[in-house]
Amino acid sequence: MSAQPLTLTAKELVEVTGYKRAAEQLRWLLALGIPAQRRADGTVSVAREHYLRIGELPDKIFAQHTPDWSALATQAKD
Repeated sequence: MSAQPLTLTAKELVEVTGYKRAAEQLRWLLALGIPAQRRADGTVSVAREHYLRIGELPDKIFAQHTPDWSALATQAKD
């Protein structure tokens, strides 16, 4: 049994984010609340443990970004 690397590989980052460019990968990961950083060589580093926790994220993300629909209801009455 081979041990997994501590960080996601370059190929995994492309598969996960859908982006090849490091800046776009970093933006995508940070938008989801996944801790990521740029290495000295410009590539993105994401701890595998943080990525594996992504299943815990949607509830937190949607709770923070739920629209305030009451604002629309107020405008409709005017």
